[in-house]
Amino acid sequence: MANETRQESGFRQSASGPIALTADVQRGLRALIRMAIEDDYLTVREIVNKENIPPMNLERIFVNFQESGLIEAKEGTAEGYILGDDPKKITLKMIIESMQEKMNLVRCIEEDCEKSNICRSEPVWKSLDKIIKKKFQDVTLFDLVENYDDN
Repeated sequence: MANETRQESGFRQSASGPIALTADVQRGLRALIRMAIEDDYLTVREIVNKENIPPMNLERIFVNFQESGLIEAKEGTAEGYILGDDPKKITLKMIIESMQEKMNLVRCIEEDCEKSNICRSEPVWKSLDKIIKKKFQDVTLFDLVENYDDN
């Protein structure tokens, strides 16, 4: 139980390790970066081959992205997916939230915690949570593509 992993939010929390974004969030982000770089319709197979993402995972992720308007599908003989908006307008926050993921650093600040009136660490968690959420709101897909090295 010491190494139990929780994935109730966009973050994975492990008793023995750091807090991290879920694998689906990371995979979805890689797919969107690839789509922004290519700036054209791409099939799931093309993205899978270039980004080494399991096809079933990507298809599931794309359902969320389509529902949130992050991507658009083109059907027919020239099928594929393209970004639904300008990469400068797509933020990390939008990507995480499109996957119905919560972005709280620790669970106790999203819930009514019975210890909040005596918890000395709560202000620190709330402050860090606010900083992280601000960063996710400020960083766009365009920013990530600009810093991308395809080597």
